[in-house]
This record gives sequence, C-alpha cells and structure tokens, in this order.
Amino acid sequence: MTAIRQSNGYAICSFSAFQHLKEGNKMNRTTEPARRIKSIAASTAGVVLLCIALFASDQALAQSLNWTQLSPTGGPPAARISPTAVMDSSNNMIVFGGFPEGAFGLPPLFNDVWVLSNADGSGVASTWTQLTPPGAAPAGRGFHSAVYASLTNSMIVFGGDLSVGNCFDETNDVWVLAHANGTGGTPAWTQLSSQGIPPTVRDFHTAVYDGENNRMIVFGGRLECSSANAEVWVLANANGVGGTPIWAQLSPGAGAAPVPRAGHSAVYDSSNNRMIIFGGGADAGFLNDVWVLTNANGLAGAPTWIQLTPTGPLPTVRASHSAIYDPAANTMTIFGGSANIVPMNEVWVLTNANGLGGTPTWTQLQPTGGPPIPRDLHSAVFNSSSDRMTIFGGADSSALGLNDTWVLAGALTNRPAVNLSPGALTFANQVIGNTSPGQSITLTNSGTGTLTIASIAITGDFSQASNTCTSPIGTEASCSVDITFTPNTLGLRVGNLSITDNAAGSPQTISLTGAGIANICPLYDQTRALRSGATFPIKLELCDANGNDISSPSIVVHATGLVATSGFSGPVDDSGNANPDNDFRFDSTLGSTGGYIFNLSTKGVASGTYALQFTAGNDPMMHSVTFGVK
Repeated sequence: MTAIRQSNGYAICSFSAFQHLKEGNKMNRTTEPARRIKSIAASTAGVVLLCIALFASDQALAQSLNWTQLSPTGGPPAARISPTAVMDSSNNMIVFGGFPEGAFGLPPLFNDVWVLSNADGSGVASTWTQLTPPGAAPAGRGFHSAVYASLTNSMIVFGGDLSVGNCFDETNDVWVLAHANGTGGTPAWTQLSSQGIPPTVRDFHTAVYDGENNRMIVFGGRLECSSANAEVWVLANANGVGGTPIWAQLSPGAGAAPVPRAGHSAVYDSSNNRMIIFGGGADAGFLNDVWVLTNANGLAGAPTWIQLTPTGPLPTVRASHSAIYDPAANTMTIFGGSANIVPMNEVWVLTNANGLGGTPTWTQLQPTGGPPIPRDLHSAVFNSSSDRMTIFGGADSSALGLNDTWVLAGALTNRPAVNLSPGALTFANQVIGNTSPGQSITLTNSGTGTLTIASIAITGDFSQASNTCTSPIGTEASCSVDITFTPNTLGLRVGNLSITDNAAGSPQTISLTGAGIANICPLYDQTRALRSGATFPIKLELCDANGNDISSPSIVVHATGLVATSGFSGPVDDSGNANPDNDFRFDSTLGSTGGYIFNLSTKGVASGTYALQFTAGNDPMMHSVTFGVK
C-alpha cells in the first residue's frame, strides 16, 4: 500500500492490493498470477496531501467528471504491477518499484524511480524522466508502501516483498530518497537505522504520513505467508531529519476494532489526526467496511477505533484498490481493485469520511470518457488544486502489467472557498506601547461546501481583538476577525494573519503593516526665550505611550532644519564639534535612562518662535521641539 500526504492544497491518499491467502492454502505462486497475491498502495505526503477531491461532503453530489488518458513524452516506465506513487506540490508524480508480469518467483523486481511532470495533465505536456540516484539503493520490491515528506522533498519507502511468489521474502527496512522529485540537488537513497522494536517484516500493509509531526503510521499487512494482522505502528522522525527514527507500536483503546487484514487502503485526515481504512482481505474473505482511528499519530491521547456505518449502496468487497482523501470536502474516493480474481474500474466516494460533521454516505460516480480498463495493484495520486486524480500502472484482468496513465478531472460544487477582504491591512502610525483602533478582516465562504476553521494565527506586533469565525461557516456566510496594532519598537512593523481551514489554498494569509513612532519628551524649559546669537542645549528623550524613556545610543536622532512659526525660517546651525553632522549626542545622564542633547546656535536668527525638526532612527515621523528667540 502507499499513502500520500502533503501541504499546499494536496491531500493524503493511500491504496493497496491484496489477494486472499490462507496459511493452509499457500498457492503455487509460480502459476498463480502475481497480481492476485499481494497488496500495494500509493500516497502523497506533506503540511496537507494528495487525495481525490471530486466529491461532495454533506451536500448533494454534483458530478462533472471525465476520464482522459495522458500521452506523456519520455520513458515510459516499463509496465508494472504494484508500483507506489507519491506527488509533490509542483504537480510531479514520483513512481517507485513494482514488478513485471511473469516475474513472480523470479527476479528482477523493479527499484527504479520515475518522475512524471505535469502529472494531472492540466498544463504543458506531461513528461516522464527516470532518476538515477548514485550509491546504495533499496532492493527491488512490490507490495511495499511509500509516503512523501513535502517539507524535505523526500520519499519514504517501507517494507514489501523482495521475491514475489515466494514465502518468507518480505522485509521491514526503511529507505528515504532525498530530492525525490529530481530538483534541489542530486537524488540519493539512505537506509534509516532506527531505534525501538520495529514491526515484523510484512507486505500488504498501508502507510500514511503526518507531515506536521514527521510521523509515518503503518497499519495491518501480512507476516510472510501467514495470517494478516491489525497492528498499528508509528515511526517518529520518519524522514531521518530532526532526530533518530524511533519505532513504537500503538495500542488502541479497548472496544471494537477492525479484523486483521491486508490489501486494504488507508488515508489520513491531518487536521483531525484520523486515519481512515477501507476494505482489504481477511482470513474470512474480502471486506468493504470503513474504520476510523482517532489520535492516529499517538501524540494527542490514546488512539481509538470507530467503525463507520455509511448510508447508500455500498461498494462491493474488494482489495488491491486505491483510495485518496480530500480534506477540503472530507471525502474518501476509491478506484478499482479486485475480488475473487475479478478486477474493477468503479469510482466510489464516501462523504463525511472522517466520521465528523454528518452521516457518511457512499455514492458511485459515473465519469464520462475512457474509462481505464479494470485493474488492481495500481497507484493513484491527487492534486486538489486542479481537482484531478492521476492513476498509473497496475494489473489487468489477465494479470498483465500496465504502464498507462489516466486522469480523472472533475468539478466540485460542494467545496468551500475562502475570500478575505480587504486583502491586506495597513495601520496608522502608533506610539510605541499604544494600541491602535481595531480593523476588521471579513472572511466569506464563497464556495458551496461548509467551511471549517482549524486555527487563526497572527504574527508580529498585531493581535486578535475579537473573532466571530469560531464555528463552521455555511455557503455565502461571512465572519470577521478584528485586529489591533501595538508596536514594540520604532519603524516599520510587519506581520501576517494566517487562517487554516478546509478550503483549497489553506492556510490563507494577508499581510499586516504599521509603524512604531516615539513621543518626544523635552528636558528643557520650552517657555524660556533664547537670546539671538546664543548657544542653547536642546535636551530631550524619546518616550513610549506611557512616558517611559526608550532613548538608546543605537537610535540616531538627527536635526534637519529650523522652521519658524513666527519670524523667519533658517538653517540648523549647531555650535560646532558638539553636534557632528547635525546629530544629537546621546547622554546617559539625561532623563531616566538616557537622552539626547543638541547645542543649537541661534546666531543670525531673528526674534520669533521656532521648531527644531529632527528624525529618530527608523521612526517615519518628522519630530520637532519648539523654543522662542528674543
């Protein structure tokens, strides 16, 4: 199985393939089609990852779906069964491993890496490129899992079968491919050395990825040729960055739990930390049940299994299918798979897939175009930004490998969409320590699905004064966030408002700007008139809104000119060496913690009232102090 997770508008997906085997019925895999033996899944990682978003959540499903076969340049990869595929945020699909038909019981299995650019077919022509990482590489394999870590552009491969058709050739190794999409550096494989007791060797399992916490979650699978299991394992520091990878087995709380299985699918709702599994094969036969594991990453409390009871006609039992998750619509979509040696090409969507927000409902979709021939053991990824699912490879009804690429494009009418107005906020200058009046950002759900706000974060010298965006927001409904500005230093201050939600493009951000200025606290008698021609020390300090001294030798105060409020204006004339370049001199003995002095010469200045103008560091204001000349 493979699982996909990613941020930047992508959703997590996974899929797997499985042929029911019993310990007492180890078929001769040299004669049984390889595609009927094991399981494979594909997924994408990330922040949010790659899943299909072609369906409604709790509203009526409006379909406008179409299958299109891509004709990429380059390559293509050899036809293969049970490859894994993950997808990055730049619309690149990364394919690894699998095996050709007729390879069961015999090498070689594939360990090659291919990248399909423009994988959803929505831009320029799609192109296959084979990556050739130098150095050690994982052995060829099938029925493994792969997830994608978007923050480090790495693909994580776990387990699988190293000799399809033979018992006791599974593995539990973990490999990480750096620069997995072929950009940013030379791709390179690294085998992780982990701590903790690892899972037993296995295939037929699933894996999903929690990108925020860098944890890979593995469920189920088979131990060699024996019965399936229902174990849940977590690998911390799964991409090998940030600390030593550590395996730990989770123990979900007492209560109902899924039966042991293999060849199922699993997807991950990162916002709610829920893993959703569907179908697969058990010792008693194929399955079509849906289970949700809460607190799936093991960090937010004890995990607990919940069985969903969807309404509507149910998909038939199956394994070796693909599944993807759309967090914006809270839907899981499955494609293909097989049961009793009969592959399928159906598309089904489960709304309210995480068990939150309404009754889960299955609906079979009826796309136009194509369709792809029935298959199992394929891979699938999804780009929620373009609303397109891409499938690759697999096995047909004759157990022959495939290398075709198909895209399912659709138009959702039940997806939330966020509009923020205005698109940025600029605040009036504020004295340091003073809080501005509030300004409002209005959020409107301009889509047709319910919008759920996960978090609102504000950075910089800005604060949330009030917020009405505290509950699910219906279509065309609005809410507001009031923001204030309290500068803590002089000059331009910049921050952001970031709203994380279930709409495409989450998190949505707008910029916040303002400037901090100082109050001027004179330290001389402004009522005393000066004699023309005299030199007078202008003393002052910079103050915050509460009158506290914020003067510092690091803040340069610079005199720029004299302005007459009565009488005649004239240039600044300092008294000589005391004020080089017309800068005030910092004096730590002035004021409470220091101040500034400017020895002003009034030589040639006529009688009148004057203002000495000056700047203060990054403060954008032109400040002044007044005095009289007689």
